[in-house]
Amino acid sequence: MSGSLLRKLLRLLVFIALFLDIPSQFAFTQAPTHAKTYENGTLLDINTATLEQLEALPGIGAGYAERILRYRPYRAKNQLAQDGIIPQVTYLKIRLFIIAKQRVK
Repeated sequence: MSGSLLRKLLRLLVFIALFLDIPSQFAFTQAPTHAKTYENGTLLDINTATLEQLEALPGIGAGYAERILRYRPYRAKNQLAQDGIIPQVTYLKIRLFIIAKQRVK
């Protein structure tokens, strides 16, 4: 196999793994206890979190935190990356720490 073809195949496999969210199947069942956003093992709800709580997430600074607040409410946490609110790489860093709860009407 040529190097170029091998690189293309590897990129395709990585894309498929990310698309199917395969890495999460091997991830922690619970985020590390040292995470600032955890309180007694509770995930941070991006629909109700404060600016300071969002900024405590890995890779989230003031700019991304403000964008997350601006585009609320979210139906699902992966909407952050799908709608371009934060980059996919940043979403992969925080996905184990967050949730998007729905309001009861």
